[in-house]
Amino acid sequence: MAFKPDMLAVETIPNVIETKALANVLKNVALPAWFSFTAASGSKMWSGEHIEDAATEIAGLANLVAAGVNCLKPIHVAELTRKINAITGLPAIAYPNDGGKWDPGTNTWYGQDSKSLVDWIPEWRDTAIEWVGGCCGINANEIARVKLALGKSFDR
Repeated sequence: MAFKPDMLAVETIPNVIETKALANVLKNVALPAWFSFTAASGSKMWSGEHIEDAATEIAGLANLVAAGVNCLKPIHVAELTRKINAITGLPAIAYPNDGGKWDPGTNTWYGQDSKSLVDWIPEWRDTAIEWVGGCCGINANEIARVKLALGKSFDR
């Protein structure tokens, strides 16, 4: 590589076939990386496949430092990260969106979660989540609030 990245973020993976392909590529990359999946529920990816099937594909990758979820509703974070961690044994990463849906006809978001990202943190305490961030609809002010809340609720 001409550039010198510190780490690769392999993210927003919606299905097992992409997981397999990206895992094969990662075997030939000498950089630490994380994988994060996107999902439609607390158990299934957008493809309808179980998250455990995707996690199995990345388990044991030598340069993988974390595995988790991104760009999904916050309500699914705890259940999914527990399932992924049970298979990979890796620290978890989570950066959900605000729970809304994108309307391509109007180019707007709708149906955002009534809870803020900060409100979900207590539910995440008993997971393997070590890295937290935000995706679509989460702004800098919300991330600042998350940082303050994490300082108060996580003893890591």
